[in-house]
Amino acid sequence: MIYFVFAVLLFLDRITKIWANQWLINEGSIEFIKGLLGFTYVENRGVAFGMLADKLYIMLPVTIIVAVILIAVYMKNRGESKLFDISLLLVITGAIGNIADKIIRNDLSVRATEKLAERIKDELKPERKR
Repeated sequence: MIYFVFAVLLFLDRITKIWANQWLINEGSIEFIKGLLGFTYVENRGVAFGMLADKLYIMLPVTIIVAVILIAVYMKNRGESKLFDISLLLVITGAIGNIADKIIRNDLSVRATEKLAERIKDELKPERKR
């Protein structure tokens, strides 16, 4: 059962990232429930607060090591507390989702950045008089 939940969470992680790169980047922000729930497109090419931005050769191995440690901690302590199991499963899923994103991201980020650059260029382009 835990592997099914992990697979579903990982699938949802990928789907939301793909959605953000295809739809949210063009909108900037979307509010689903006024004043309560909304999404804003933001890119962080590094770790916390953009540190080590675009340093994939450092971030990827560190992220993999952290994910392996978290999985080991989970395997050793699972079943002791449902809250612990669920919390650590969410963190592990996020870490593995970030690993996948770092590997796949180069293509997605390049396309997203190109779309954003085109949008900014179009906005800044002066209107031609006819």
